[in-house]
Amino acid sequence: MCCIGIEFLNFCTVPKLVAARESTAGALVLGHGFHASNLVCCLLGVAIAAGIETLLKGRSA
Repeated sequence: MCCIGIEFLNFCTVPKLVAARESTAGALVLGHGFHASNLVCCLLGVAIAAGIETLLKGRSA
């Protein structure tokens, strides 16, 4: 769930974070702005992964 925290960091205007977003690595990790669709995709990915794990655990039991 760190991706949700990172997404909400886009609301912060701390100078060091703003400077980090200007680098390529910082932009890839932190992004450039808050997008609610990113939260939806993150939660959907977590739900799919949990579903797959549940299915795999059920088959091995």
